[in-house]
Order: sequence, then structure tokens, then C-alpha cells
Amino acid sequence: MASAPPGSLLRVLYVNHVGFLGGAEKSLLALMEALPRRQVEAHLAAPEEGGLTAAARELGFPVHPLPTCRLHRPKRPWDYLRAYRTFRSHTRALRPAVRGAQPDLIHANSLIAAWGAARVASVPIIWHCRDLEFPARIAQAVRPRVAAVIAISQAVADSLESPSWKSRPTRVIYNGLSPRDVHVTRRRSQVREGWEMGADTPLIGCMGQLIPWKRQDLLLRALPAVLAQAPEARLVMLGADNFGEHPDYVAALGTLAQELGVHEHVLWAFADRPADALAALDVLAHPADREPFGRVVLEALALGVPVVAINRAGPAEIIEDGISGLLVPPDDPAALAQAIVRLLQDEDLRDTISDGARIRASHFSAHAMAARVFELYEEVLAE
Repeated sequence: MASAPPGSLLRVLYVNHVGFLGGAEKSLLALMEALPRRQVEAHLAAPEEGGLTAAARELGFPVHPLPTCRLHRPKRPWDYLRAYRTFRSHTRALRPAVRGAQPDLIHANSLIAAWGAARVASVPIIWHCRDLEFPARIAQAVRPRVAAVIAISQAVADSLESPSWKSRPTRVIYNGLSPRDVHVTRRRSQVREGWEMGADTPLIGCMGQLIPWKRQDLLLRALPAVLAQAPEARLVMLGADNFGEHPDYVAALGTLAQELGVHEHVLWAFADRPADALAALDVLAHPADREPFGRVVLEALALGVPVVAINRAGPAEIIEDGISGLLVPPDDPAALAQAIVRLLQDEDLRDTISDGARIRASHFSAHAMAARVFELYEEVLAE
């Protein structure tokens, strides 16, 4: 397959190894939508299970179905065989997708997607790295075989530095939001009524998958100190164990809330319209201390919702402490609680942070992201 000559329509195949419409997938769709269609013909190869392919079709992009390819750290000898079969099925389906799309380059939205593309395609591959933790052996095998790497934060870029890997350009390109990502469809009061919360209830939210590295346990441990100063406050935990891989952690969170005596102040819910849910909050708490970027943090900022996050990794690059949000040290429930209480009790501070948050979020647009990605495409093909 020959690369597109300069100035012609560039055909790109975007590959994702799961169909669930999570943060990485929403960012991918925002990128595809923001790229100029007179210059880029975008195709998507992804599993049908989940909302990703349906959303892509709704936006008018051709879709090439793949089987889901979630690989887990093997615990038993036969797990290796199961993982091999899963990955082989994925790469077999990727071959006809590549033939059908006839891409000039492949944009792999994960390490697994890049690994599969490297085995079946002869065109340049860009690995869009969205994780801080990944299997080092697979990354070591993939990195020399891709033309470039996009890191969604400097923290991710730093995690990719290894003298054992053949050098490849790593470009930090932050995720960006489209207006659709923060479009609110219901009034704040309507959302709160659905949660059986009053209009004046001090409401803290936490949005994300219920998985260990998101550290919802840290927020629960901070809640007694919050309630000691703001007894009417409530916490809504927005999320689920989407792939059913961490039932013990989910159960432990419920047990912890009981042990701390805060269970009556916690609502467990799922946000089918994330922007509506975020806009109904007084404060978003984001306790993850190994967050590669923090898309939900950026969405909250764009909606003017004050955020308290951990001063590490992605959120520390998004938030300007005291200007567009508050940052607290890792593993410090007392500091987390203090920052939440400050925002709940100080209306002037909330308003100041809200204004700063909107200004900060405006620097992370989907069009700015797409412009930088397209520039990288041109560089890769020029080489």
C-alpha cells in the first residue's frame, strides 16, 4: 500500500481493541470528528459490543468489526493459551479490515491495537499511548515497529522512556473536548431529583470506573472528615466495574462505607449522560493518583465544576492549583477532605475556581488536538 502523496486525501484506519465507550474511546471519536474531512478519510476498526461503533456510524464513519481483545495478566498456565487465542482472533479479523480500508497509515488507540496492527499491516503505525502502566515486554516489541508514539500527557511520555527500546518520536498531545462532549440536556434540579437530592444539598461527585487504581477508597476515607464540617453533604459515586473484572474491589468499597459509618451519605449510580451528571455537582473529587490524563477532570472544568484532584500525573498537568482547581498530596485523606470542605463552604472560592476552570478547559479543544495529530501524520508520511 503506497502512502498518500502530499495534498491528497489521507486515509487513516483507527483501531481500538474494545467497543466500550470509555474515556479513551470518547477522545478517539472527538479526534476523528475534528479532523478535516476534506483532508482525512477516517475508518474505524473496533468491536461491535459497546457504544463505540454505533457512535462512529452516527458520525458517518465506516466501521470494520473486530472481536474484543482484552488481555489480562496470566495467573495460570492455561491463561497464556487463552490470551494467545484471543489475540490471534483479533489479528485475523484485523487483516480484512486493513484490506477493506486500504489505509495510508494506522492510528492504534492502545498498545494492544498497535501490537495487532504491527503484525498485519505494512503501512506506518502510530501508537496512541493512553496508559501509565502497560506490559513492558509487549511495549518493547511494539515500539520499534511503530512510526511514532502519541502520549496523552507528559507523565505518560515519561513512562515510555526506556533505554532498551529503539528510539521513536514521542509527541505529547493532550486530549481535547468537542462541544458535544459537554452538552447538557437536563437541568441541574432534574438530575438531583433523580438522585433524590435537594437543590441546596452540598453535593460531591466522583466519576470513573470502579477499579482499584481509581482510588475511590481514598475518597471514602476522606468523607468522615468532610461530614464533620459539612454534615448535610452527600457523595454520589458515578461509575461501575464495566468489564466485571474487579468484583472484590467493588464489594470492598461498600464494606468500607459501612465500616466508616458514611454509607447513608453515599449514593452509587451510573451516569448515562456524564455532562448532565457533572453539571449537577458542587464539587468533583478525583482521587486517582496514577491517572494518565483525566478526561472527566477536563469535562468538569469545561462545565465550570470545581475539581479537587491528586497532585500527580495527568490531573497535575491539567489543573492550575488554586486557579482552575485544587490539588492535594497523594494518599492523604485529610488533605482531600480539607480541600473539598473549602470549596463547599466558600462560595467566593467556588466562583473563582469555576471561572478559572472554564478558561483552562478552553485550552484543550478537540480542534487543537486534531491539528497537532494531523501535523504528526504529515511528518510520518513525509519520512
